[in-house]
Amino acid sequence: MTHRPYTPPAWQSKPLADGRVTLLVVPLKVQPDERRISEACEIESGAWAWRNGHDGSLEGRVNLPYAPGDLIWCRETYIGAYAYEVNEYKPKDWGNKPIWFPADGPIPERFVGQFWHKARSPVTMPKWAARTWLCCTGVEVRRVQTITAYEAERVGGVLSPQAEWGGLTHRFTFEVKWNRQHGPKPAVDLSFDANPWAAFVAVEKISKEDV
Repeated sequence: MTHRPYTPPAWQSKPLADGRVTLLVVPLKVQPDERRISEACEIESGAWAWRNGHDGSLEGRVNLPYAPGDLIWCRETYIGAYAYEVNEYKPKDWGNKPIWFPADGPIPERFVGQFWHKARSPVTMPKWAARTWLCCTGVEVRRVQTITAYEAERVGGVLSPQAEWGGLTHRFTFEVKWNRQHGPKPAVDLSFDANPWAAFVAVEKISKEDV
C-alpha cells in the first residue's frame, strides 16, 4: 500500500471533499511512443504494461502516477491558524490547530481572527493536513479525447452544466476546464485538441481515520 499525493485544480477541490469525484484524469508526464503501445499491450495484457514503478526496459512504457491499491491524499490551498503563522511555525509543526480551506468559501466572520490572512500553496501541504483521501481502484491509459460525458461528470465540479455553461454538455465543460489547466506549454502540448495520453484513475473516497 503506497501513499501518493494528488494536486487537483482549484475547481475540483470541493467536489473531492464532498465525495462527488470518482475519476481522475491525469496527463502522463512522458507521452508514450504510440508505435510501441500495441506491442506492450500484447505482451502484458493491456494497461498493466504501464503500471507504476515498471523498470521501463521496453520502449514505450511509462510510469503511471497511480496504481490500484494506492492511497491518494489531496493537496489543496489552505490557510493556517494565526497563532502558528505569526510565529512562523512550519506546517509540519502546527499540531492540531484548525485549518481553513478556501474551496469551502470565505472564512465566516466570527472565525476570521483565528486564521492567517494569506493562503498557502497546495504543494506545501503536509500529508497530515489533507482532509480528502482516495483509494485507487483501477487505471487505464487512453487518449484524453476518449472521455465520455458520463466520465466527465465523474471527474466532478460540474453539478449543473445548464447553469454553468448555458446548456453545454459535461464533456464540453470538461474540455474547457482541462484547457484552462493544461494549455499549450513550451515542452509539451497537453491541450484537449492535442489529444495527449492520460491515466484514467478510478477512485473512491475513504475516511481519513481509516488511513
